[in-house]
Amino acid sequence: MNLSRVQFAYVSLALVALALPQCAQRVSIRESPTAVAVGSDAATGENRSASETWKALRQSRFSEEAVAHYNTAATRMVRQVEDAFPLAIAEGLPPRIQVTDEGRLVTLSIETAPDTPWSLDRIRSLQTADFLKIRGLRERVRTEGVGVPLVAELAAAPKRDITSSSGLYVPMTGLVDFTSNNTATLTLHDPLQEKSVPFLENERPLRADFTAPIATTYAMRSHQRINVPAMLKFDKYADSHGLHRLGPVYPKKTPVVFVHGLKSNPDTWRDPLNELMDDPVIRERFEFWNFGYATGPAIPFSAMQLRNSLEGMVAYRNGYGARTDNVIIVGHSMGGLLAGLMTQSSGDESWFKLFAKPLDELDIPE
Repeated sequence: MNLSRVQFAYVSLALVALALPQCAQRVSIRESPTAVAVGSDAATGENRSASETWKALRQSRFSEEAVAHYNTAATRMVRQVEDAFPLAIAEGLPPRIQVTDEGRLVTLSIETAPDTPWSLDRIRSLQTADFLKIRGLRERVRTEGVGVPLVAELAAAPKRDITSSSGLYVPMTGLVDFTSNNTATLTLHDPLQEKSVPFLENERPLRADFTAPIATTYAMRSHQRINVPAMLKFDKYADSHGLHRLGPVYPKKTPVVFVHGLKSNPDTWRDPLNELMDDPVIRERFEFWNFGYATGPAIPFSAMQLRNSLEGMVAYRNGYGARTDNVIIVGHSMGGLLAGLMTQSSGDESWFKLFAKPLDELDIPE
């Protein structure tokens, strides 16, 4: 069989790509009928009502046992919200859902805490993170404390959004407090901004699961495994292209953009992203973005796409009142070359190595 030069080039490139190691394995997430018990999440062996344990916390009868009882009881209540939440949102705000608390019927109102970066009507679904089993990530990053760790799916913002096709999933912490034995409020807090429980005299951290939303984001992607067609026929994998945010925009935080390498996609950053969330200082000071691109085209072309995407990110953050004076770019392999080109310019030197006439004097379309 005789191959043309073009065919030979494609076959050679495919063989080289096949010889390179895969950069990521599949992330999967599934719901478990029983809670994934860790630390103070463990069942205490004694069921108490959420209202009873809430009162104990508010009256400063504070102990690790009291926290464990409250977390377990509040989780049982919030677990009942998952299926009813989308319908309750559709019926109006604030949503009110009938749940049971150790046999007692309770009307549970749902609201967001002040200064959260998302409104209640943007939340499409809620899942209790303790009931999610995750595979494909090296570590599960959580903080122990008070509350119910949640994963919330957010709808796209009304203004032009920069969200991947897999959706936007963020960590939340639910706190259930009672106004009477038959009425209660589930308040949704942002553990990426808030550090402690607001209604306790003794400062106690919010309990949160930072791995669950990251795992859900990657598990919802239409393709995770890296293959040769993703490099050679990149138009078929457009959902991984472009710059996507991995959480809300925080005006006071510095954006960090991760750029993958050859024959790869943003999934290759899943473990570093997850493990960076284990550092409270990093959580407080940085927000994360992923840049996906086809690795087959010329490097200067991909660098142009990255540059245009960064300009779009700056404009997008400005729309949220976030000044973008500083951006950190983390690149791997070919992504490092793209990152370097964001700070380098050859001017017209490279042009005149090949051509004698200036580009702006050529009679060609832009």
